[in-house]
Amino acid sequence: MPDLQYVNQIVKEVMRWRPVITLGIPHANTAANSYDGYYIPKDSIVYGNIWNMHHDSSHYKNADDFVPERYDGFTKSAFDRDHYVFGWGRRICAGMHLAERSVLSVAASVPWAFDIVPAKDAQGRDINVSADLASAYHHGVVGSPKPFPVQFKVRSEKRRRVIEASFKNAQST
Repeated sequence: MPDLQYVNQIVKEVMRWRPVITLGIPHANTAANSYDGYYIPKDSIVYGNIWNMHHDSSHYKNADDFVPERYDGFTKSAFDRDHYVFGWGRRICAGMHLAERSVLSVAASVPWAFDIVPAKDAQGRDINVSADLASAYHHGVVGSPKPFPVQFKVRSEKRRRVIEASFKNAQST
């Protein structure tokens, strides 16, 4: 991954721009506290608003825009706290390093193997894919994109053989 900095930047920006878990996992504070003028009693259940943190315009210029370059020069692991997708505190995701490396591996492998092109309608015209937040996503505590039409085309016969061999190997283990 050190040689694939832009892939790393894209993954970090996707995690920031469209976090899967928008409110995080509930936390209980162990002592009374005050935050921004609000009193929070001991043992309160607190949700961290990951969506808001990741779209805070005082921290992220043009926060609603997809801009992987905002991570240029800062592509260390998620443990270095450039986003909160994996939580924080004592409840931080124990598997975040494996999860992050798995996502990076897929993000690097898919474009190596496939050209991703627009699907075609009945008249052979490209079907546009939208990233519009209001219409292209399922909303809730867990957010996800709605199905969208694209085609995956293997980039070469040599890559097809590598994919098929990898698939066969995965089935046998």
